[in-house]
Amino acid sequence: MTDTLEVDNTRYTFRFTDSNQCICLNKQQLDCVPYLSVLVSHKDNFLSNQNETGEYLLHPPFHYTWFIAVQHSISSEQPYTLFTELPEHENILGAIQLIDYLGCTSFPLPLLKETNLLFSNSATDERLVTYHRANLVETRNTTAEFVIAL
Repeated sequence: MTDTLEVDNTRYTFRFTDSNQCICLNKQQLDCVPYLSVLVSHKDNFLSNQNETGEYLLHPPFHYTWFIAVQHSISSEQPYTLFTELPEHENILGAIQLIDYLGCTSFPLPLLKETNLLFSNSATDERLVTYHRANLVETRNTTAEFVIAL
């Protein structure tokens, strides 16, 4: 008995109307962006969301450079890449707003490692706080999570 795995190789092409640039996403990438996933799944309900070649049209506030930075950050599961992928002259606040607009929930809210921080008792001088040395990636990600959460 042989099991076969069917892989959906469907590619979805999106054209950014402000820059005329395109990006192709597979199903897995599409599912990480709820706004685009809904747009594709309801394509028959909207008359003007595709051009004559079948590309989905993205109008502002969608900007190619912002979207690419957001996409790389989501796919790498490293929030700080949003800040390293975006060119310096680009508006970081616009990219962060795009994350919210897209409905992306891939970025976790930053959490403190130790829940005991809440239970420290200065009256009895009881020390329940423990510290650990964070590596660079962890520090960058936590910083990015705080900025995005703001």
